[in-house]
Amino acid sequence: MKPEKEIAALTRRLRFLEGRLIEEQRLGNRLKEMVKSLTAKNGYLLTLNDLATGMINRTDLDQLLETIVNHACTLAKTDHGFMHLTDRASGELVLKIGLGEFEKAIGMRLRPEEGVAGVAISTKEAFWVKDYSRWEGRIKKPIFSGLRACIALPLTSGNGTIGLGRFGNDRLKFSMTEVAMLRRFSHMASICIENAKLYRGLKRELAQRRLAEKTLHLSEKEFFSIFDAIQVGFYRTDGQGIVTMANYAAVEMMGYNDPREAVGLSMIDLYKNPEDRRVLLEKIFTEGRVSAYEVEMKKKDGQIISVLVNAHVRHNESGEFTGTQGTVVDISHRKREETENVHSQKLEAIGSLAAGIAHEINTPIQYVTDNVRFLQDTFEDLEGVFDTGDSLLKAIRENRSAAEEGLGYGKAVEEADLDYLREEIPGAVSQSLSGLSRVSEIVRSMKEFSHFGKDRRQVADINHILENTLTVARSEWKYVARIQKELQNDLPGIVCNPGELGQVFLNILVNACHAIEDRVKQGKNGKAPDAQFAKGVITIQTLAIPSGIEIRISDTGGGIPEEDRDQIFNPFFTTKPVGRGSGQGLAIAHSVVADRHGGKISFTSHTGNDTAEALKAGGPAGTTFIIQLPEKYPET
Repeated sequence: MKPEKEIAALTRRLRFLEGRLIEEQRLGNRLKEMVKSLTAKNGYLLTLNDLATGMINRTDLDQLLETIVNHACTLAKTDHGFMHLTDRASGELVLKIGLGEFEKAIGMRLRPEEGVAGVAISTKEAFWVKDYSRWEGRIKKPIFSGLRACIALPLTSGNGTIGLGRFGNDRLKFSMTEVAMLRRFSHMASICIENAKLYRGLKRELAQRRLAEKTLHLSEKEFFSIFDAIQVGFYRTDGQGIVTMANYAAVEMMGYNDPREAVGLSMIDLYKNPEDRRVLLEKIFTEGRVSAYEVEMKKKDGQIISVLVNAHVRHNESGEFTGTQGTVVDISHRKREETENVHSQKLEAIGSLAAGIAHEINTPIQYVTDNVRFLQDTFEDLEGVFDTGDSLLKAIRENRSAAEEGLGYGKAVEEADLDYLREEIPGAVSQSLSGLSRVSEIVRSMKEFSHFGKDRRQVADINHILENTLTVARSEWKYVARIQKELQNDLPGIVCNPGELGQVFLNILVNACHAIEDRVKQGKNGKAPDAQFAKGVITIQTLAIPSGIEIRISDTGGGIPEEDRDQIFNPFFTTKPVGRGSGQGLAIAHSVVADRHGGKISFTSHTGNDTAEALKAGGPAGTTFIIQLPEKYPET
């Protein structure tokens, strides 16, 4: 080959290799640029991952928000960042976190669509400007005067925005790569915020639950402490009436030693009369509850006690009946005391009436004694008549002359004053029988008053009880008052305790006598307005009413002062001087009528005599007690 050709071939080869070298250099440069780009992106991703991992591990919301803004600043290579959160009440955006120049704006509020953050939250898209100072939607405040590039990205939850800015001479724009990275970051930040909120809620709920459990534990401990310490018995049953819970007071009341002994007992076995349990349940189911229901129950040893039951039904969340629960109070001692008080009051009344009753008995006994002595003396006078009569009769039988004996008989008759005796003896006998009848009546009334119906319920005649009371108390009223009786004859018999009601009537009757007696004394002492008042009137009325029987006992005494009227049924309250009243009479009357007989006792009263008050009240001074009794003795 010629040298020229070889040179040409070598030249072409050289040019080819030179082109290949340039291409290889160009590819190498592109590869370097790609590696550099990938290295930068990898760095962003690694940074994003590290930041996200750091945020995810933060559970304190306030610290997390500040951390998110710090990391966003790190990604965008700026020192200025902010975060807005939405105020649910007003709908405004509130700048919660501010770094760099934005720290001055913490607390600032924006309306939706106001400012960069407002646009981002309303459009739900990232929004950025190259130069904030030239943007027409800028917020014209001094703190933003140096703001250049600015970006805001909405949180995916819609509750706020993350924002970044560059101030002063930093005129670097936010690149699309940075925007894309910040979008991914805001998405992760939103997840972290929601997780932190969820964690905060769970933590708060857990703390509340722990506090509630602790409080419940303390409450249960305190409850059972009180439950076992209270002196009132508590019980709970299931739907079949089986005891499931009871405190110490309840089990000790029933004669057991430990609450566990009571669990499993059937309530019906604890009642003296199983019918009382049925009636109690019927009332509970009808009314939802019972209060102060009195029944008799059996203790473990068979002893009978009186208790007051307060109970109500129990239902589950579905409204199904699950049993009953309530309290029981042993009132056996109280009932004994009440009975003893009634008996003591009765004995006190009998004692205070004893002198008057003795006087009442003494008067008929006195004239019976006088009449018997008259008959005794008369019989001595008649013995002469009887003797001469016998002689005359003997002479006639022997057919002898009876003239002399006849003259002797006539003389004896004249000396004995037989006509006078014929006139007086029947009267003496009749008067003696009347006196003995009166004594018998007083003794019978006293006997009935003292013993009639002692702690027994029976059908009784109210009019008869009132008549007996008037007889027993005659010495109290006969010198100060006239009794006016207006008793309905066809009153139905009612089930009651006659002895207790007799005590009630006596207490009211004695009070009426005392009120009239005080007014009589005022008259004798010349004190107005009763200077002419000599004797009062006690009116006793009975009548049938739809619910039973009503008794009214009225007096014409001075009336009850207005300031005392609210207290007259209070135990130991009295306006009488020491020795004249104990203050128990009306208190016992109220207890007997209202508590033991299920009735009502009330009164009307006014003072003065034909005064303005009396005229307004419709009558003269005095007091009327009104007692209403049901036909049947109450179960409780």
